[in-house]
Amino acid sequence: MIYTSSNASIRRRAGIKFRDSSLKGSKGKRTYLLVSGALTARSDDFNRADSTDITTSGFSWEELRGNWQIASNRLFTGESSSTYPLAVIWVNTQNSNVRCGQGAGGWGWGTSFWVVDQANWFAATTDQYSYTYSYQYTYQGCPSGYYNANCGGVCTPNGYAAPWGGDPGHYCATCGCKGCSTYFGGPVGAGCPQGGVLCSQNYLGNGMDECCICGPDTQPFGTFTGTATGIGYRHRIILRKSVSGTVSTVATSQEIDTSEGARPSFVNVVTSGNTATITAPMDNGAGTLTINYNGGANDNKGLKVGVALSTTSGGGNANTVDNFEYSPGA
Repeated sequence: MIYTSSNASIRRRAGIKFRDSSLKGSKGKRTYLLVSGALTARSDDFNRADSTDITTSGFSWEELRGNWQIASNRLFTGESSSTYPLAVIWVNTQNSNVRCGQGAGGWGWGTSFWVVDQANWFAATTDQYSYTYSYQYTYQGCPSGYYNANCGGVCTPNGYAAPWGGDPGHYCATCGCKGCSTYFGGPVGAGCPQGGVLCSQNYLGNGMDECCICGPDTQPFGTFTGTATGIGYRHRIILRKSVSGTVSTVATSQEIDTSEGARPSFVNVVTSGNTATITAPMDNGAGTLTINYNGGANDNKGLKVGVALSTTSGGGNANTVDNFEYSPGA
């Protein structure tokens, strides 16, 4: 239908359909959109001036849950992640390829899809938590409780490697068993203070000697073992859905052990029929988190997609997202 305005009324004239869409929720802004199949492919990198109006050319964003804004070239919300903030666009198809990139920091950010309204939606978001583990290590030529002096600024037992790598340490030098304290002495040849010995001459080529403070030599030289604890970090994707306002966890990806600061580069969701394929590659190359979900015919699958925030297991909740991409599916 074609609508025309006459005396503040709208009249229907021809066979093109319009759809009423609320762009700003409680802020009251509305528009009319032509409906002609699925929305064509488009992306939003949010690189524009800070504003409480998040819409832009080609993107009629709907602040479905919470208030969103453009801040520092990212999409930002101050809403608590426990309220599951959502910003979506209407794409007029249940089959789509939608992607959301990492924001300024944190976890709990991700992609929403099959969104019907604020009470009925799906969201795949990032998650990280820490855990404590114990390990045995060996050290060469040093007594228990002492590490190597020349350890590159990271005091680790010799030969030990954390699950994600780590500094293996170095053998004790000729001065015997040392702690990790270092003393940067004067010019080359000036000598070291009492209790210190020369570790590296002309350290880093800067004309200064590196002096090391030695620990007590209470054991003979050799290879020894010890036990210690460490903190590891596991990353995963959590798929949730909301049905009439009740949020539940639908599926969880495999877990990847990697460094604390690593995050997925993006969360990508491909929907086709009753299935959703979710992938999220780690930004340090540690692997790709994956969920293959077969929702079945009983899932309420809407025609909106977008971004989402959620709580995380280990804290560090995100409040920004970036680099949104959408294309219609088959």
